[in-house]
Amino acid sequence: MQIRAILGCLSVIGGFLCTSLALPTASAQETPGITVTRADGGPMQTKISNDHILNKKSSLRREWIAIHQANLPIDFVKTPGISIDYSHYPPDDPHPYRYTTRYGLIAKEHIVAVEVRFIVFDLWWNQTMTLSSTCVEDIPTGTTEAESAWVIRTESAAASHYASIAYIARVRTASGKIITADLAPVLAAARKYSDKLREADLE
Repeated sequence: MQIRAILGCLSVIGGFLCTSLALPTASAQETPGITVTRADGGPMQTKISNDHILNKKSSLRREWIAIHQANLPIDFVKTPGISIDYSHYPPDDPHPYRYTTRYGLIAKEHIVAVEVRFIVFDLWWNQTMTLSSTCVEDIPTGTTEAESAWVIRTESAAASHYASIAYIARVRTASGKIITADLAPVLAAARKYSDKLREADLE
C-alpha cells in the first residue's frame, strides 16, 4: 500500500534551500547505472516527553538505504531515509506520530516535478508500506532540499519502524518529458535487503 506525503518541498514553506552538499559516495555498484548507498538512520528511541521515551531500552539504530539511478536527470544528495517524530500539537491529535524525512536533491537539468518513494520496513525486514512524496516545483540545475511527513496510525507501528529504501520513481522535465524509473534494477537492489519484495511492492 502506498501512502502519499502530506507535505511537499520546502519551497512550500519558504523557498528552496540551495546548498553545496556533495554527491553520494557509492557503497556498492549493483548493476550498471545503479548505485546503492547506506547511512545511519539514528537511534530507535523517540522522545515523547521527559518521562516517556519510545524504545527507551533499545540500542538499535535505524538503517537508511538509497538507490541512485544514473539515467534520471535528478538524484539524491547523500542517503535519505525515514525517521519517527512525535508532536504534542494539536494536543487532541489522535495520531501524534509521524514518518518524516528531509533530503537533498541535485538536478542535472530544469525539473518541474519529481516523485520520491520510500519502502518502509519493520524490525524483521517485513515491508510495512511504501511512502510517496511528489514535489511539484520548479527545480533548477543544482541542489535543493525537500521534506515530507506521513501520519502513523499506531504507537506500535512507530516503535517497530527500522529501515527504509529510497528511490526516485518519476521525473517531469521543464521540456515536458516524463521519465519513469526502471523498477527491475530497483527491485534487484532492494531484494539484497528483503528477498520477499515484489515489483508491486515498489508501487
